[in-house]
Amino acid sequence: LSGELVTVPDAPLREGYEFLCWETALGERFDESRGISDNLTLYSKYNLVSPKFKISSLNTEYNGEEHALSFSEVSHPLDAKGGFAEFVWYRSGEVISRGKSIGVRNVKDSGEYSCLITYSYKSDSTSVLVEGISVGISPKMIETPTLCGAVYDGTPKLPTGLDQTLYSFECDGFTDAGVYQITLTLNDGENCMFSATGSDVAVVSFEVSRAKNNFIRLPDVKS
Repeated sequence: LSGELVTVPDAPLREGYEFLCWETALGERFDESRGISDNLTLYSKYNLVSPKFKISSLNTEYNGEEHALSFSEVSHPLDAKGGFAEFVWYRSGEVISRGKSIGVRNVKDSGEYSCLITYSYKSDSTSVLVEGISVGISPKMIETPTLCGAVYDGTPKLPTGLDQTLYSFECDGFTDAGVYQITLTLNDGENCMFSATGSDVAVVSFEVSRAKNNFIRLPDVKS
């Protein structure tokens, strides 16, 4: 058969691997279209197949809790034989975490992430870069409160019922009757906004009304 073309047999199946090519003892890829002129030993070359994975984008409104951005599935045919996966998370090209999942909480955590999955079995490994993992955390919308007014009685009046865990304001009280503007500022302006203004600031009105005079009619006194 010297100088003639030969038909290379199908490569043996190998669980968890994909066949790449036949190689010579020198590590050179064998060209099946060429003839042979001497004894030749060929070696099958394999690579680990990439793991299968599933992950979904995360979209939610800020609620103060941490959310897990995680792979719902990472599997490989060699899992039961000691194969394992490692994860490196990136954002804007910088390594931010390692592990199957990362925690996101704040509006500033919104954006695109990528994760490098490296699967290893014995001395072999393969890697796949998962890009475009989207996170969207929208600000929590806060309703602007309606303030209850007060009645003038000569003492300083302050608005009541304001949830100071949500917002703060500067006010020493209003003594005179009138309508006053109070600026409310959200305590967590990075993650919350007033729905009416689309920002972390809202102006509300507080009225101190005039006191009403009550007249009592006395009965007529007859002489």
